[in-house]
Amino acid sequence: MITAFVVVLALALAAGFVLSDTSGAGAGSDGYGVENPAQTCEALHARWGDEKFQATYGTAPDGADAFGRCVAFFATSG
Repeated sequence: MITAFVVVLALALAAGFVLSDTSGAGAGSDGYGVENPAQTCEALHARWGDEKFQATYGTAPDGADAFGRCVAFFATSG
């Protein structure tokens, strides 16, 4: 009985450890090492460039609303 409890406890702790930082990017909770949705979007924009960022998050013909939509996405998806 105690052995089963120890095994379950060990698995729970291991799962918590693995799930706590699956990003490999540091202390952030969004996978990019930052906590703030605006900082997340800045990091994505820098990594992807204008064309991919605007194509992914923008809905206006010129993608002008991409940053705001990105921030809204990350602010509500956490």
